[in-house]
Amino acid sequence: MLVDTAKTWARVVGPAKGSVIREAIVARLVLERRLGQLLADTVKRPQPKGRANIQLIADEMLPEWISYNVSSAAQTLAKAPKRWFDKVIAAIKDEKRRPNMREVYLEARRMVPCCRA
Repeated sequence: MLVDTAKTWARVVGPAKGSVIREAIVARLVLERRLGQLLADTVKRPQPKGRANIQLIADEMLPEWISYNVSSAAQTLAKAPKRWFDKVIAAIKDEKRRPNMREVYLEARRMVPCCRA
């Protein structure tokens, strides 16, 4: 929703649209990382046998406005190293990296030991 609002605003603003979209994506990443930190502290479930490092959460344990996928993505961002996250944010702001949410999530999954394929 935040990114869609930024795109709409960018069409109105004109030449500065790239910076508006970048700022919106940076804000979304920072907010989702914080959401992941909050969810990790509040939503707990015992580990299933044989899957020591993976935490599964039942949908009914999440707040009604958060899906399992949103929770998973946010918690993955929260588990990613802060140093890496800060570098990603700086690269997006400095236009050295494409502002692509999916790429950031996939890279974060590779950075978190329990999420590696």
